[in-house]
Amino acid sequence: MRVYVCVALTIIVLLGFAFATDYWLNHSTAAIEANLNGLTADIESGDWKKAKKSLQECCLSWESYSDHWPMIIDYTEISHIELSFEELSYAVKNKDAYEAGKAAVNIQYWLSYIRIREKTNLDNIF
Repeated sequence: MRVYVCVALTIIVLLGFAFATDYWLNHSTAAIEANLNGLTADIESGDWKKAKKSLQECCLSWESYSDHWPMIIDYTEISHIELSFEELSYAVKNKDAYEAGKAAVNIQYWLSYIRIREKTNLDNIF
């Protein structure tokens, strides 16, 4: 009987951790995407001064979450996002709307890819 209780508690803890991680990952990607959408709107409107400020907010948002992501996701995906943020920073600095838009779309792609790939399912739990 004790074995069943221990196994049941272990499964409950694993499932709880998996769902909590899924919630946190969805919350963090949504927060980064919200800042990124504001930045994209500033770039499309051509307001580069406001875009620089939005870029700083977006980078701060990314930095606050990215420290914890390596525990959950692959480093390669984090590297892709960081490289895209560097490209985005350079494009905003040079006021290049095409390159900035391309980098922003690339970041959005990787964020949605991570959200889909790390969704709570049996493959990711066991």
